[in-house]
Amino acid sequence: MVRALDVERIVWKKVHDLIVNPKEAIDVWQQHLEARQGKREDVKVEKQRIDRALMAKAAEKERVFTLFRRGLMSLDEVEAHLEIIGKETVELQARLGTCATQEEVLKAGTENYQTTVELLKQYQAGLRAIETANDPKQKGEIIRCLLPRIVVETSGEARKKIVAFRAYFRSAASAVFHVDSAADFEYSAHRR
Repeated sequence: MVRALDVERIVWKKVHDLIVNPKEAIDVWQQHLEARQGKREDVKVEKQRIDRALMAKAAEKERVFTLFRRGLMSLDEVEAHLEIIGKETVELQARLGTCATQEEVLKAGTENYQTTVELLKQYQAGLRAIETANDPKQKGEIIRCLLPRIVVETSGEARKKIVAFRAYFRSAASAVFHVDSAADFEYSAHRR
C-alpha cells in the first residue's frame, strides 16, 4: 500500500523546487507553446483552404443547375453531380469542424500555460508563508492545482516494494518528473 502522505511529501519537494526555480520548466513550456503557435498557423491556413474549397463547391453546384436549366444536363446527371458535391461538401465541413476543435485546444493550451505561470508566480511570492504554516492541506491543494495527474506504480513485495510515480503538470502533455529511486522515495514499508 502506498500512503498518500508519503507521495505528497516527495511531490511537495519537487513542487517546492519548481516554485523556487520555475525558469527551466517555464522555458520548456514556452518551447511547447511556440511549437503550438506554429501548428495554430497551419490550422489557420487549412481553414482558409477549406473555406475556398467550400465556396468552389457552392459555385460548382450553381453551374450544375445552370447547365440543367439550359437543357445541357439530364435530371439523372444533375442528381448524380449534386450527390457527389453534397458528399464532398459534408467532408469539407467535417474537416472545418476538426480545424475549429484544434484551434480551441491550442487556445486552451495557451491559456493553461499562462495560468500555470501566474500560479507559480503567486506561489513563489507566498512560499515563505506556505513553508512557515507547513499546512499539509494547503500544500496538498497546491499540488492538486499544479499536478492534476499523478500516476503511482508499485513493484516487488512487502519490504522490497519499489514505488514509482510520474507527475503531470497542468501545462505539460507528458510527465515532467518521474521518481523511482529509493533515495527519493523511502517507502514506509522500509521503515517497519
